[in-house]
Amino acid sequence: MMLYLAAKFQHKQICLSLIKPLTRAGHIVIGRWLGGGHDQDVPDHLKHRYAEEDLDDIRLADAVVLLQLPVDAPEPSTGRLIEFGYALALSKKVIVVGKADCVFFHLPSVDRHPTIEAFLDAHAGGARADPPERAPAPSAAVRGEGPTAAALGNDCQGYL
Repeated sequence: MMLYLAAKFQHKQICLSLIKPLTRAGHIVIGRWLGGGHDQDVPDHLKHRYAEEDLDDIRLADAVVLLQLPVDAPEPSTGRLIEFGYALALSKKVIVVGKADCVFFHLPSVDRHPTIEAFLDAHAGGARADPPERAPAPSAAVRGEGPTAAALGNDCQGYL
Protein backbone atom coordinates (compact mmCIF):
# COMPACT_ATOMS: atom_id res chain seq x y z
CA MET A 1 0.00 0.00 0.00
CA MET A 2 1.25 3.51 -0.78
CA LEU A 3 1.17 5.56 2.45
CA TYR A 4 1.32 9.32 2.96
CA LEU A 5 2.42 10.23 6.50
CA ALA A 6 0.77 13.37 7.87
CA ALA A 7 2.28 14.94 10.97
CA LYS A 8 3.36 18.23 12.38
CA PHE A 9 6.53 19.37 10.56
CA GLN A 10 8.59 19.23 13.75
CA HIS A 11 7.86 15.48 13.97
CA LYS A 12 9.43 14.77 10.59
CA GLN A 13 12.18 12.60 12.12
CA ILE A 14 9.59 10.33 13.71
CA CYS A 15 7.95 9.92 10.30
CA LEU A 16 11.32 9.14 8.75
CA SER A 17 11.92 6.46 11.38
CA LEU A 18 8.72 4.69 10.26
CA ILE A 19 9.85 4.31 6.66
CA LYS A 20 12.15 1.34 7.25
CA PRO A 21 9.63 -0.96 8.98
CA LEU A 22 6.85 0.05 6.60
CA THR A 23 8.90 -0.53 3.45
CA ARG A 24 10.15 -3.88 4.78
CA ALA A 25 6.48 -4.85 5.09
CA GLY A 26 5.94 -3.98 1.44
CA HIS A 27 4.46 -0.50 1.79
CA ILE A 28 5.65 2.53 -0.12
CA VAL A 29 5.95 5.73 1.91
CA ILE A 30 5.50 8.90 -0.12
CA GLY A 31 5.50 12.60 0.69
CA ARG A 32 7.80 15.21 -0.73
CA TRP A 33 7.78 16.98 2.63
CA LEU A 34 9.75 14.01 3.99
CA GLY A 35 12.44 14.20 1.32
CA GLY A 36 13.99 17.41 2.60
CA GLY A 37 12.54 19.69 -0.07
CA HIS A 38 10.14 21.53 2.24
CA ASP A 39 11.17 24.08 4.85
CA GLN A 40 9.00 25.95 7.33
CA ASP A 41 10.13 29.56 7.03
CA VAL A 42 9.78 30.30 3.32
CA PRO A 43 8.13 32.95 1.11
CA ASP A 44 4.43 32.59 0.33
CA HIS A 45 5.00 31.40 -3.25
CA LEU A 46 6.90 28.38 -1.89
CA LYS A 47 4.20 27.69 0.70
CA HIS A 48 1.71 27.55 -2.17
CA ARG A 49 3.93 25.08 -4.04
CA TYR A 50 4.41 22.93 -0.93
CA ALA A 51 0.66 22.79 -0.35
CA GLU A 52 0.04 21.73 -3.96
CA GLU A 53 2.73 19.05 -3.70
CA ASP A 54 1.23 17.69 -0.49
CA LEU A 55 -2.22 17.50 -2.10
CA ASP A 56 -0.72 15.76 -5.16
CA ASP A 57 1.02 13.23 -2.90
CA ILE A 58 -2.22 12.54 -1.01
CA ARG A 59 -4.03 11.93 -4.32
CA LEU A 60 -1.30 9.45 -5.27
CA ALA A 61 -1.44 7.60 -1.93
CA ASP A 62 -3.66 4.66 -1.11
CA ALA A 63 -3.91 5.75 2.51
CA VAL A 64 -3.09 8.71 4.73
CA VAL A 65 -1.60 8.01 8.15
CA LEU A 66 -2.34 10.89 10.52
CA LEU A 67 0.17 10.94 13.36
CA GLN A 68 -1.23 12.62 16.46
CA LEU A 69 2.02 13.37 18.32
CA PRO A 70 2.67 13.02 21.14
CA VAL A 71 0.11 10.22 21.03
CA ASP A 72 -1.37 10.99 24.46
CA ALA A 73 -1.60 14.79 24.05
CA PRO A 74 -1.28 15.85 20.40
CA GLU A 75 0.19 19.27 19.71
CA PRO A 76 -2.02 21.68 17.76
CA SER A 77 -1.50 21.64 14.01
CA THR A 78 -3.92 22.56 11.27
CA GLY A 79 -1.96 21.15 8.33
CA ARG A 80 -2.32 17.49 9.20
CA LEU A 81 -6.05 17.95 9.87
CA ILE A 82 -6.51 19.52 6.44
CA GLU A 83 -4.66 16.54 4.95
CA PHE A 84 -6.94 14.22 6.93
CA GLY A 85 -10.08 15.97 5.62
CA TYR A 86 -8.76 15.97 2.07
CA ALA A 87 -8.08 12.24 2.27
CA LEU A 88 -11.63 11.64 3.56
CA ALA A 89 -13.06 13.72 0.71
CA LEU A 90 -11.11 11.59 -1.77
CA SER A 91 -12.39 8.38 -0.11
CA LYS A 92 -8.84 7.38 0.79
CA LYS A 93 -8.19 4.97 3.60
CA VAL A 94 -7.35 7.04 6.68
CA ILE A 95 -5.39 5.79 9.67
CA VAL A 96 -5.12 7.82 12.89
CA VAL A 97 -2.25 7.08 15.25
CA GLY A 98 -2.60 8.57 18.71
CA LYS A 99 -5.36 10.22 20.66
CA ALA A 100 -8.66 10.32 18.78
CA ASP A 101 -9.59 13.80 19.97
CA CYS A 102 -11.67 14.81 16.96
CA VAL A 103 -15.22 13.66 16.21
CA PHE A 104 -14.22 12.82 12.63
CA PHE A 105 -11.61 10.35 13.88
CA HIS A 106 -14.53 8.17 15.01
CA LEU A 107 -16.05 7.67 11.57
CA PRO A 108 -16.44 3.95 10.79
CA SER A 109 -14.07 4.28 7.82
CA VAL A 110 -11.20 5.56 10.00
CA ASP A 111 -8.71 3.00 11.29
CA ARG A 112 -7.40 4.03 14.73
CA HIS A 113 -4.34 2.96 16.71
CA PRO A 114 -3.50 4.42 20.14
CA THR A 115 0.29 4.20 19.69
CA ILE A 116 2.93 4.04 16.99
CA GLU A 117 3.76 0.53 18.16
CA ALA A 118 0.14 -0.60 17.69
CA PHE A 119 0.11 0.96 14.22
CA LEU A 120 3.36 -0.79 13.25
CA ASP A 121 2.10 -4.11 14.65
CA ALA A 122 -0.99 -3.82 12.47
CA HIS A 123 0.64 -2.48 9.31
CA ALA A 124 4.29 -3.52 9.35
CA GLY A 125 4.10 -6.96 10.92
CA GLY A 126 5.23 -9.91 8.84
CA ALA A 127 7.77 -7.94 6.86
CA ARG A 128 8.52 -9.42 3.48
CA ALA A 129 11.76 -9.34 1.53
CA ASP A 130 10.33 -8.88 -1.96
CA PRO A 131 9.41 -5.40 -3.23
CA PRO A 132 5.75 -4.36 -3.32
CA GLU A 133 3.76 -5.30 -6.41
CA ARG A 134 2.65 -1.75 -7.03
CA ALA A 135 5.30 0.85 -7.77
CA PRO A 136 4.79 4.59 -7.37
CA ALA A 137 2.99 6.28 -10.24
CA PRO A 138 5.51 7.47 -12.82
CA SER A 139 4.41 11.10 -12.53
CA ALA A 140 6.42 11.75 -9.35
CA ALA A 141 9.48 9.92 -10.65
CA VAL A 142 9.31 11.55 -14.07
CA ARG A 143 9.14 15.02 -12.52
CA GLY A 144 12.20 14.15 -10.42
CA GLU A 145 10.28 15.11 -7.30
CA GLY A 146 9.41 13.36 -4.11
CA PRO A 147 11.56 11.71 -1.52
CA THR A 148 14.35 9.62 -2.91
CA ALA A 149 16.35 6.78 -1.46
CA ALA A 150 19.33 9.13 -1.30
CA ALA A 151 17.38 11.71 0.70
CA LEU A 152 15.81 9.18 3.04
CA GLY A 153 18.63 6.69 3.42
CA ASN A 154 19.57 3.33 1.95
CA ASP A 155 16.73 1.56 3.77
CA CYS A 156 14.34 2.92 1.14
CA GLN A 157 16.45 1.97 -1.90
CA GLY A 158 14.17 0.71 -4.63
CA TYR A 159 10.94 1.63 -2.86
CA LEU A 160 10.69 5.39 -3.33
